[in-house]
Amino acid sequence: MKANRPRTTAAQQLRPSHAGSVAPVPGTGRQRVHAPRLGTLLWLLLGAATAWQALVGTRLRQSLRQAEAACQSDPLTGLPNRRALHQELSDPRSGRPLMVGLVDLDKFKDVNDTYGHACGDALLVSVAHRLAQAMHGCGIAARLGGDEFVLVWHHVPGVTGAMSPGQVTHEQAAAEAQRILMLLSAQPVTIDGAHLRPEASIGVAIIEPGDEQHRHRFLHAADVAMYAAKQHGREGHTPVHVETVKSAHGPERRRGSRGAQEPEPQEPVRPQMAPVRRARPGRRFSVPRQRNRR
Repeated sequence: MKANRPRTTAAQQLRPSHAGSVAPVPGTGRQRVHAPRLGTLLWLLLGAATAWQALVGTRLRQSLRQAEAACQSDPLTGLPNRRALHQELSDPRSGRPLMVGLVDLDKFKDVNDTYGHACGDALLVSVAHRLAQAMHGCGIAARLGGDEFVLVWHHVPGVTGAMSPGQVTHEQAAAEAQRILMLLSAQPVTIDGAHLRPEASIGVAIIEPGDEQHRHRFLHAADVAMYAAKQHGREGHTPVHVETVKSAHGPERRRGSRGAQEPEPQEPVRPQMAPVRRARPGRRFSVPRQRNRR
């Protein structure tokens, strides 16, 4: 009796073979390998291309997010940089800030000259960490550049309920600036055996109703207030000054705030004139300089 062979259904006959099939060649004792069908190869290539596209797209999105974060963060301190700060102040979707403060470290140049720039960088990192902790829950801290930092308040600590621009008083702003100063200088920073106590001056600009339309003035007003705070520190007072955006507007006020640091006027430059003469090729000669008569 012949062995019963398993019957092949129509569905099995139409099912594509991914790995091909092997069939004996009658009368030769050899086997013939049937290659996979063209449709199966196309489906495999399409699946591989789809998986590769998904992988590349995921890595590309991750790279774009990392690049965007790097463009908006300071490479030394990790705080938001100038670009992120301007986006924070210019975009109305970022919220309605109540105050903008400018922090400038005092005697930072002496630290670089005495202990080196590596020590100065470590001090900047420590100051940035303390400012970020001080502004946690009430705003952001950003590095403007050099030894200058910017603080943006969306909430005032110790005040219950939401506040709108114009509701912050000068006393509240001054108290908040003094709180920042105390947190900065509360503990010295130890760097390579040197104990450094950060000191700074803070200028705060209070934002009033209607100032949101002129967000480019926020930093200018805080800059004016900061230089006034520098002057208070030279006079032996607390290096804190509070301004409003409207009162600090105008270039005259800024020049007046920097008046103590403006260099003394120097004598005008008097150019020395000399006659122009033509020389033969290969011949050199000097022309004595003529001094101007006074």
